[in-house]
Amino acid sequence: MWLKAYFDEIAFKYGLCEDEIKGILRQTAEQFYTHKLRCPVLCEFTSEGLTLRKYQANGFGGKESVFSLRRADLRHMAKALQNAFQAQAIVAKQRCLKPFIGTAVHCFFLRYEQEVGVFYAEASEGIRIPAYCSLRSTPIHERNTYTPGQMLWFHVTGLSEKDREVCFILSRTTERLVDELFRLQGSTVHCVNRISGARSLVQTEKRIPKAHIVFTANELKERVIVRYGK
Repeated sequence: MWLKAYFDEIAFKYGLCEDEIKGILRQTAEQFYTHKLRCPVLCEFTSEGLTLRKYQANGFGGKESVFSLRRADLRHMAKALQNAFQAQAIVAKQRCLKPFIGTAVHCFFLRYEQEVGVFYAEASEGIRIPAYCSLRSTPIHERNTYTPGQMLWFHVTGLSEKDREVCFILSRTTERLVDELFRLQGSTVHCVNRISGARSLVQTEKRIPKAHIVFTANELKERVIVRYGK
């Protein structure tokens, strides 16, 4: 059946599951043929494939006809389907990337665009997400100093959409970045005060390895002061 090959093609291109593809295909076909035939049309998946049921124009009192769509019929809905698949892919990607908000990600610097740093963030092994950091969210001593290929840690403050891509919004100035850098090394601290590029004051209940402090200080290029106790 051509539908199986079509589902595989769309799933590979947009990263959608079969139920999402079916829902979009059903809704788009109903809207398209209801408008085209000027009568109520319902779409369903049957053993015959993608089936359309055309009803009388004055209501659902009696069925007029039932017919199945072929792959070639989708070309009439190609643009509407493309837009719907792209929109759903963005929603699905936002859902997938939402857990990264509030965490630290390692980023690969690409270039500057109108005072905004453009990066690729390593969300997981082999997966790179477009990411952006404004100058306002960059420490003063680091502004306009990054070079292509440079790797730095950033805090993910949110998600945005650019050119039909879901991207990370980054910050190097937030106190949460300090907490996350320690967490990545296995230590739990709470940054109670930070002047980015100068110093960070962190609170912790347990002693932490000196190497964790040195790593964080070197990454942020600032002094890290550790205060023990509650």
